[in-house]
Amino acid sequence: MKNWLLKPFPFVKSYKQALVISLFTGVFVVLFLYIFKPFGIVEDPSHSVYLMGYGVISVLVVYFSLQILPLLKADWFNHGTWNLLKNIMLMSWILLIISFFNWWYALYIYNTLGATVAHFKEVPTGLLENIGMTFSVGLFPILIMNYIVERQLFTQNAKLAKVVENTMDSTSAVPIDYTRFKMPLDGNKTITISSQNLVLVKAEGGNYVTVFWVEEGKLKSHLWRVTLKNLLSKIESDQNILQCHKSYLINRSYVIEVTGNARTLALRMEGLDFEVPVSRNFPRELVEHYHLQQA
Repeated sequence: MKNWLLKPFPFVKSYKQALVISLFTGVFVVLFLYIFKPFGIVEDPSHSVYLMGYGVISVLVVYFSLQILPLLKADWFNHGTWNLLKNIMLMSWILLIISFFNWWYALYIYNTLGATVAHFKEVPTGLLENIGMTFSVGLFPILIMNYIVERQLFTQNAKLAKVVENTMDSTSAVPIDYTRFKMPLDGNKTITISSQNLVLVKAEGGNYVTVFWVEEGKLKSHLWRVTLKNLLSKIESDQNILQCHKSYLINRSYVIEVTGNARTLALRMEGLDFEVPVSRNFPRELVEHYHLQQA
């Protein structure tokens, strides 16, 4: 169970995706309340307009939790370390806040409009009881949904990883035009590196990159003040050099394995103790790079 909860899981980055999820949640809540009428809601179509308030609450809470809260707690909402446990905790937080504001909204209607709006059969339930009922209705579907989505994404990315790996293997016979570039070291020293020995280039932010290369059988690295784009322009004639991510250049010949999980694809590189992320467009760009036909 612990291993399952710690599995990588994608986080909603796009504001458009967050808006769609928020609106879908709001519509679902309104339809659920209208059809099943839980929490003492009466069957009175003439007052169904007040159910829209619950939908608005849901939309605002979900959007705030997916787009605003990550800006306030950026460390916790690190997309690179996002997993199932964090996703379930976030959904539980959303349930908790929605149940609180739903309770407040119901109490407001009862106290201010109760004489004219037959919205409840009786006095609204207490806060703790409302939270308990909300979680009893929503927690189990959350767990099931997370399990299904994780399995589907894992299977999808595992297959995609295999496609990328096979594409790299199928292009191993492509003629390579090795190039050389000079890199300044400390002081006035410089070193000439062949693209054949280049393993990885990682953008470090600003105008700096870390270059990893092999020299006399040993892996070396150096921080260099140059942009990833400028360095790529010096070595892009080497067909083995690929940009797999906006922050990474790799040498295909040093790729050991392509892996996939529910969140993303990643590359294991020879000599490196960390995985290299792969962008969503990389599989398609890889095919285009070698002028291959898509399957």
